[in-house]
Order: sequence, then structure tokens, then C-alpha cells
Amino acid sequence: MAATSAESAALAVFDLGSESDDLYAQQKGVRRGFTFLSIIFTGMLLWFVDIALSYGIRGGGWILFPVVFFCLSAVLGEFFAIIWKWQRGAIRMEIRDQGIAFTWHFGRTELLSWNAVSKDIMLRDSSGDGWAVPGSTGNWELRRWNRPVTRIPHAAFDRVIQAATAKGLVVKEQTMGSRPWRWLGYRRVRFAVGAESRAQD
Repeated sequence: MAATSAESAALAVFDLGSESDDLYAQQKGVRRGFTFLSIIFTGMLLWFVDIALSYGIRGGGWILFPVVFFCLSAVLGEFFAIIWKWQRGAIRMEIRDQGIAFTWHFGRTELLSWNAVSKDIMLRDSSGDGWAVPGSTGNWELRRWNRPVTRIPHAAFDRVIQAATAKGLVVKEQTMGSRPWRWLGYRRVRFAVGAESRAQD
């Protein structure tokens, strides 16, 4: 991981290629496991539909069929979402005056305005987890609901918060996990649009 500061104090560039590769390799078992489960549940769903089409739906089956179909489809969709979430994350992150830019391993670059950052980004700090390795780069992540998880170094974690605050965003921190499972907890950081950032947008 290499990080360089630009001329402006609000601009920094982080190369996340190694973090992306490490996270992708570490979650290989998760992807394989849920891929296997997805195959099983797809087979169950097709088998269930085939029975309904072959023998017809009678009596209470008109209630049972849509309920079972919906449940199997929902579980299958959740499996697909987990598999997709643990694909390769961003390989480069730039903190700019206009927002945060991400470059993905397939070459696409996108820029989130600071207003979009307040709606789309959640930072996760697992350094306080009882299982965490002190100083490990795996303790900090940047998460978005519609993108794979991106692992970031501690410096990038702090710089995002610093830049967001400078742009007028309100920082909202919450410690997840409650007693007696506090040792499994993590710190979650989200942002909200303040008056100053609304004016800049």
C-alpha cells in the first residue's frame, strides 16, 4: 500500500491493490461455500416449480406455493448478494475536493460527491474486536450497499473522516455489539449532510 498527499490538504491518493487482493483471497472459502449453497437452493427451487407445474396446484397449495417460492428465492438472492459483496473491491481511492473517486479492478472509475458520500458510505473499524490482529490492514473497511467491500489502511480511514469533516459533513459513530459480546464489536462510522456541505452542493 502506498499513499501520497497532493498539494491540497483535502486531496490524498491510496493504492489499494494489495488490500483488494488480500481480502479477495481471504474470502475465497466464503464465496465457494455460498456458491455451493446457491447451487443446492437453485436445484430445490427448480424442483419445487417442476412439481407444481407437473401435478398442478390444489386447495391450500395456492397459498403454500407463493410462500415457499418467495422464501427460496429470497434465500437464494441473499446468497448471490454475499458472493458479490466479497468480489474484488476498489484498487485505488482518491480523496478530492469534489468527493471520493474509486477505481475498480476492471478499470472503471467513479466519483462520489460529498453529498453522495453521506448517503452511500459506511466505514468499519474492527481494530477493537477481540479477534483483531493489532496493526493489521484488515481492521478497516469501506462499505457501500451497492458495491463490493473495500479494505483500506488506517491512514485512509482517518483521512476520509478528516476530509468529510472539512467539507461540512457530520460524523456519526456507533459501536456495534453489546455485552456479553462486546469483544465481537466494531466501530461504525457514517456521515450526514450538514448545512455547509448543502451549500457547497
